[in-house]
Amino acid sequence: MDDKIVSTAQNWLTIDQGHSELKLVDLTMIMHSHSTDKVIQFLGYLCQDYDRDLKRHIRKDKTDPRINDIVARRFRVKMAMRTMQNAMTRKAA
Repeated sequence: MDDKIVSTAQNWLTIDQGHSELKLVDLTMIMHSHSTDKVIQFLGYLCQDYDRDLKRHIRKDKTDPRINDIVARRFRVKMAMRTMQNAMTRKAA
């Protein structure tokens, strides 16, 4: 996969915390040892984990501020996954 696409996807997976950055997933590292399909599949599994976490927190307490964090992280993972999927679709066409 093109380095520009991986960088764009990595940007979705990086959270700027002011004094430091938090990488939800280090794509550069895992792309060296896994195929793009497997990385996308992993990101899909990560979204499913966030979905389960979200449902549990919503059932427990809808006002829990962790819900906001889970939604934001899930969105970022989904956008990175879509970025990679779209690049593969364009490449195949």
